[in-house]
Amino acid sequence: NTLYKRSPDGEEILEDVKEVERIRVNGSFKERVLHRKKKVLDDDLPVIAAAFAEFRKRNREPGA
Repeated sequence: NTLYKRSPDGEEILEDVKEVERIRVNGSFKERVLHRKKKVLDDDLPVIAAAFAEFRKRNREPGA
């Protein structure tokens, strides 16, 4: 199951995302920018990895 971040009220947190779409108008291609809202994936792994890397900078490996 995919989990998404929620606010303290329980509402899903949405972020603005720009998507570029190419469409054909009268035989030529045009690009337009679409602004959409996407749910934010609840993934703490990047935060944990950064904290561990900072911890390793300050503290040596035990036994080394």
